[in-house]
Amino acid sequence: MRFTKVSAAIMATLAGVDALTTPQPGSAVKVNPLPVPSSIAWGTSGPKRVAGGLVVRSTYNQAVNDAWNRAFQAITELKWVPATWEAPIPEFEKFPGTKRTTPSPLIIEVSIEIDDYNADLQHGVDESYTLDISEKSQ
Repeated sequence: MRFTKVSAAIMATLAGVDALTTPQPGSAVKVNPLPVPSSIAWGTSGPKRVAGGLVVRSTYNQAVNDAWNRAFQAITELKWVPATWEAPIPEFEKFPGTKRTTPSPLIIEVSIEIDDYNADLQHGVDESYTLDISEKSQ
């Protein structure tokens, strides 16, 4: 179902954002987030941490709720490791911005807006989404 794909894609992107923005001593980004984002624009607010109890805020829909729960469970319980590298490990420049004097606030919820809950699934339909994380995101 389209909602399952959207929810899983959002969770996978959040996992990738968390991996990219959570500093880990002596480690570097080993893989790209999946699905591959079409573009990434760094802000100036510094890294954001993602809460372990991240919740979804949306008009209630059983399919979206179930997809969210499956995706979140998979991200928190599965330890995915790629079987092979698709390309050499990329070099990323350090996260731009100023040094923080206080820890960044946790991202505690994701707001999902769906234009049409009753849309039929069709081949070739644009299922893209935008994930905006701003300085004030929580």
